[in-house]
Amino acid sequence: MKTITLQKIITTLCCLFILDALHAQQYDATETIDTGNIRAMINSNGTLFEQFPYDNGFEAPKGGGVHATFAANLWMGGLDDGGQLHLAASTYRQTGDDFFPGPIATNGAAGDIETWDQLWKVGKAEIAHHKTHYTDAGYVVPQRIANWPGNGPAGFDAIMAPFADLNNNGIYEPSAGDYPAIYGDQAVYFIFNDLALPHTETNALPLGFEVHGMAYAFNAATNLLLENSVFFNYTLKNKSGNNYHDLYFGLWNDFDLGCYADDYVGTDVAKNTIFVINQDSIDGDISCGNPSYGVDPPALAATWLSHPITKSIGYHNDFSVLGNPETSDDYYDYLRAIWKDGSPLLLIL
Repeated sequence: MKTITLQKIITTLCCLFILDALHAQQYDATETIDTGNIRAMINSNGTLFEQFPYDNGFEAPKGGGVHATFAANLWMGGLDDGGQLHLAASTYRQTGDDFFPGPIATNGAAGDIETWDQLWKVGKAEIAHHKTHYTDAGYVVPQRIANWPGNGPAGFDAIMAPFADLNNNGIYEPSAGDYPAIYGDQAVYFIFNDLALPHTETNALPLGFEVHGMAYAFNAATNLLLENSVFFNYTLKNKSGNNYHDLYFGLWNDFDLGCYADDYVGTDVAKNTIFVINQDSIDGDISCGNPSYGVDPPALAATWLSHPITKSIGYHNDFSVLGNPETSDDYYDYLRAIWKDGSPLLLIL
């Protein structure tokens, strides 16, 4: 089994861009990060910020009623030893999915989707209270700590989610003082894979990857950067038995900075950052339909912390050579910053 860990900070996150909003379907469980100044929703199949019906789930500032991005998710693709493409990607899930809740068993089969259609949310304050009081008479372990998926069930990885193991026996025992090991002041843990069902988004062969994600944020009112940021840490496990080469990872994002119709996106290579800005000093109008930021709208940025951004590309909401991907090769080409006709990224949208 091969494991790759990626980490990134996001206020809005992307390595691939989509410039116009469509509509989404959602059937899986959700949780939100909301301890700071942003309310960001995560789905059990790894989709970020997509809220059913047909709305976005990245409210910034929290409680303001205006959202800054519509949906996001990982894209990944590579070639096996025989040269066949294996790929998983997600956009709006109108035609299908490539990602599904849950891990992959040690025998190579995906876990039951319904069983694993869940996420795990816990806060630093809850953990601190547990650490102090777990030996108290009559103490009841909080549900969020008790349900943390520290160990996998029989047939799955023994260690599923990170935890502090006080007696080092490899067993998650919150009644004995063990607790979730999280980053930040609040975290949401989620597990998904690309193997459970056929890939109806891309029609590509699966990679057989299990993905563990931790979204986290800080309650830091005196630190504007932390208060207005959400972090994501991903661990990707190759459980297919295949060796892959020319393997690419990216993150697709449909930015909607308030009104979706007047956004510009760009890449700051020196700062390893993707950003979105409004086209002028006033965001949107009544014809947009989305709640807008109005006068002096904000800019949002995504900075990758652990790996350099090597490519970024945006495509139109049409079916031109600069438009929506239509085949598995199109998705793979966009991961490599290549247009659908095979030409490299030299054109300006």
